[in-house]
Amino acid sequence: MDDRQSLTDVLEEHATTPIVPTDVQLQKVSQLANDQVKLEDAIADLDKKKKSLEVSLRIIKERDMPIAMRAVGMEEFTLSTGMKIEIDKIITAGIAKKDEKVAFQYLRDNGMGGLIKRTVVAEFGKDTEEEALATAKYALEEQKCNVVEVKESVHVQSLRKTVRERIAEDLPVDDDLLGIDTVERAKITRPKKEK
Repeated sequence: MDDRQSLTDVLEEHATTPIVPTDVQLQKVSQLANDQVKLEDAIADLDKKKKSLEVSLRIIKERDMPIAMRAVGMEEFTLSTGMKIEIDKIITAGIAKKDEKVAFQYLRDNGMGGLIKRTVVAEFGKDTEEEALATAKYALEEQKCNVVEVKESVHVQSLRKTVRERIAEDLPVDDDLLGIDTVERAKITRPKKEK
């Protein structure tokens, strides 16, 4: 290639010159394709294995270990290796889709309406970028918008935190409506490694 030759000239030259791959080149492409598929399959297998291990871990942490510790009357134990086992009580909460309307009203009525997030969605057709941007600007500046849809949601972590706080303050919460449950979970603290 001549240093003064443009990239366009080089591309046109190669485009008009048919490339006939050698057997070695085709074998290389075939081998790389096979390697890629094997790696994709291996990653998928690892993902499945990871999910299976996570389920097994959860069973031990949330069922087997708390049962075993309760059977011997302990909530805390330190092994000879220095590992410390504690059983924590975790309060969980989550609103079922079918209960959202009633649950959101319950939250509003009980001073927890601030947990509800609102998403306003307005759909525009193709080739309406200018109109969409103008509408967004108008909505921001004038705080008005012809709304197509308003979605409400409650972030599960925020709900759990609020529920824990209300329980700690001995304030009422609707266990069924807010999907409140207490889960015992084993927590293992490993000893610090000496340097």
